[in-house]
Amino acid sequence: LSDIIAGDIPATLIFALTPVAEHPDGAYGGGNLSYSAADISGQELTVQAGATTYWNVQVSNWAPTGLRLKVIQAQINAQTFDSGDGAPLALPNIPCTIHDDCIDRHGAPRARCDANGICKPAWIDVRRTDGLLFDQRETDCVALWDVGLRPTGPVFFAVALPNPTETDFCSEADKGIIYYLGTLALTVPGDALGTYTIDFVEADTFVFDDTVDPQPINIPIAALLPGVLHVLPLKGQNRYIAVDVPATESEQTAIEVTLAMLHHTCGAGSMNLFAPCLSDADCDGGACQTPFAEFEGQKRYLNTVQMCRGETEDGRGMCRSQDDCDERALGGTCEQMHTCQGGTEPGGTACIDQAACDARIHPVTMMPRGGTCLPSITCEDSEALETTFACAVLGCQPEYRDWAGELGGRTLYATGPEIMPGASRYEIALLPSSCMGYEASCAEALPLRTVDAPQWGDVDDDVKLNVLDLVVLHERLRELEGTILKPVAQFQPQQVNPLNPIDVRDFTLAVDALKSLPYPYKTLTPCE
Repeated sequence: LSDIIAGDIPATLIFALTPVAEHPDGAYGGGNLSYSAADISGQELTVQAGATTYWNVQVSNWAPTGLRLKVIQAQINAQTFDSGDGAPLALPNIPCTIHDDCIDRHGAPRARCDANGICKPAWIDVRRTDGLLFDQRETDCVALWDVGLRPTGPVFFAVALPNPTETDFCSEADKGIIYYLGTLALTVPGDALGTYTIDFVEADTFVFDDTVDPQPINIPIAALLPGVLHVLPLKGQNRYIAVDVPATESEQTAIEVTLAMLHHTCGAGSMNLFAPCLSDADCDGGACQTPFAEFEGQKRYLNTVQMCRGETEDGRGMCRSQDDCDERALGGTCEQMHTCQGGTEPGGTACIDQAACDARIHPVTMMPRGGTCLPSITCEDSEALETTFACAVLGCQPEYRDWAGELGGRTLYATGPEIMPGASRYEIALLPSSCMGYEASCAEALPLRTVDAPQWGDVDDDVKLNVLDLVVLHERLRELEGTILKPVAQFQPQQVNPLNPIDVRDFTLAVDALKSLPYPYKTLTPCE
């Protein structure tokens, strides 16, 4: 890999980007890490979407060269953040006022708050005994470390400089260990999916030794081992279904949802009261109830979110028809949802007019966020975490549009009164524009996936309901980095409004579920 071959120096040095869950002083993530060491295998990490991950830049095995490490630089390639099937990985954007804010959020003693009030997404813990040039602090040498955030990716750098009054070599001999150079935090958005290979920038990753005459010698690099991140789709949505929409020859498509099974649960007399069931045999003494049997087999279609827009509207009023807005004291016109897009900060904030975007202010820096108020399928997930998700609602009429193009690889989360937990099943299909007008009998429908809902209250995807679900929801209420998305945490009301934030009422319903109380919504409205 090195373009400089110094005599017969063997290429043995190895750079690696390695996933980690712990460090010498404790655990990353401030005690809220959504993965553990069991999810790591060598350079590979497997997580669910929505996590924050931590990676160490490491270097090793230059002893066979007979050289000493004096200067080192490693750059991570930001272009590879977009190497998966879903949305790209991102550097965390965590507001802060003091360093302790970042130390608490990342669980790392050297995490720092920058001059713009944002936690730095990369750092070097110079106190680690496995750190490069650590020994030079005990000598007359001066060791320097730094992290730069270039548009092309984070850069980690270290150098040992001699004291002007000394002539001793200031460099690192290989002790046969894997050396630590720095730590990188990466956020996995809720619509990330597939395998991401996070690589180095070869031209800007190097090591050399200038303690020999007559000139510095590049230490040849044998391998740049990338980090590999496997992202599993979010699961456990009680009131949403997740849909990945592929690109097809037909740009205009509609998304059909067949209500195959709705909330089958064990009734009175069962030892498993209100548990999901497929037949009476699952209920241990009781009957498997099918309270929505008359709706099973019916079809619904994904529609864009509609909102009441007008001079006095508050920006969160979802509507299904103009009547919904007319009945509200705030009034407004029922139109496709608009959100602030562009500007200096992530969008997703619902807006009623351009003034609503112009008024957006960063809570820490107090700088304007701006953006343009435009029609959108992007809903705000968390204002504090500045996260979003692609959203839709179930409706009775098909809506043909360029779903795949607008999503751009993101997962679409859809909700409606018909989306409910328990033994519920939804069969999702993509309809090309040639199906328009005879959707029910169209032979060109493309089946996409079948979604089975979790047990009422289960949000952590462990296929059982327990107190851990409440822990996960509590973390979401606190809006901690890496917690579950709104589509997993939002339980209420019957017509879930993706424009509304998560609140204590969602947590209360999860407590009711843990107490084995039934799902509270008992009726559905048929399509006319």
